[in-house]
Amino acid sequence: MLKDHQAFLVLRDRRNKLSIGVIVEYRLKQGGADLLTAALKERLPQMREWPGCQSAYLGVDSEDTCHLMIVAKWESPEQYETYHQWEASQPDAHGLLQFVVGGMTTLILEDSGL
Repeated sequence: MLKDHQAFLVLRDRRNKLSIGVIVEYRLKQGGADLLTAALKERLPQMREWPGCQSAYLGVDSEDTCHLMIVAKWESPEQYETYHQWEASQPDAHGLLQFVVGGMTTLILEDSGL
């Protein structure tokens, strides 16, 4: 299931196979960026190794270091959903959200084909 902090981008590769882009955006309280980044040093490699994850990286806003995004590409929505369910079941999954401030926005974008 989509959560408020996730955005999906539907991409089509050269074989017209459907894949998805996932953007998870965090706006954090002061000091929260260091704690989240430390936690993601373990979590991002796990994501990259998950079946179906084609790429994943952490981006930091150059003007606001408390604004971070995980950007990932998955072979299918089902593979991402399987990963997301596993991630949500981890003991630290909800503890990191205490550093999030403000609302999170969900964007759903489809490839226009242009």
